[in-house]
Amino acid sequence: MGLSALGWGGGCGLICRRLEWEVRVVYQACKQGSEESLVSVLRASVSAGEYGPLITLSGEADVTTAAELGELMAAQLADGTRYLAIDAAGLAFADSASIHVLLTTARTLKERGGGLLLMRPQRPVATVLHLTGASELIIIREETGAEPRP
Repeated sequence: MGLSALGWGGGCGLICRRLEWEVRVVYQACKQGSEESLVSVLRASVSAGEYGPLITLSGEADVTTAAELGELMAAQLADGTRYLAIDAAGLAFADSASIHVLLTTARTLKERGGGLLLMRPQRPVATVLHLTGASELIIIREETGAEPRP
């Protein structure tokens, strides 16, 4: 199915800056006198997609990285973006905090007459999105391949 069938016609005319970032959050916990380090790593890159920004996510998106994910999404929305695509093939985990960020982004895009496309999510991420009903607002494409064309 092409983007035109989804209401995504024509180019967006946005100039997207290439952005690379990595978030490392370390949480130190003491458990019965011993220290235990829990590390969540979320990597993201933003490039110019055919119809708007294309964000590539890998690693784990959880409560420890949700704020940074939210900042990334806000930066993409700041220029009036209507269509946003996320390649989630490398995203192994997404918790409720990160899904909330995606839903907030999708609602904003929908209000602008656009939408959020999540491409190639791994099975655990896709399952959570479907079970929570997030797939009602986020367009999910599980097939492989490039960004859909009109």
